[in-house]
Amino acid sequence: MQVRHMPDVDGRLIRLHRMLRGKTVTQVAKEVGVATSLVSRWETGDRQPSPRALIRLAAALDAPFTDLLDDADEAPKAITLLGEPTGGVSSWQWAARHRATAAAL
Repeated sequence: MQVRHMPDVDGRLIRLHRMLRGKTVTQVAKEVGVATSLVSRWETGDRQPSPRALIRLAAALDAPFTDLLDDADEAPKAITLLGEPTGGVSSWQWAARHRATAAAL
């Protein structure tokens, strides 16, 4: 049996999306239904959200979940595992174009 690995999420992109929407870590945590410390750990890269949490996180940030992936080239794999991204105004390509901005945060 082949194990399917979910692509990693880039915590800097979580932080970037959160800040662009003017939300605090506490607000995002409440919307996602997790502890504030867990969102902080996602942002620092200490932890990775589960697939279910990733979808809720993307909804809280009003962005397709593919915008939060560490490697934009992995978006097709994530879509295969989780389905088409919904919500938000941008595509997974937005994340690739704005990686430098996320790195500066």
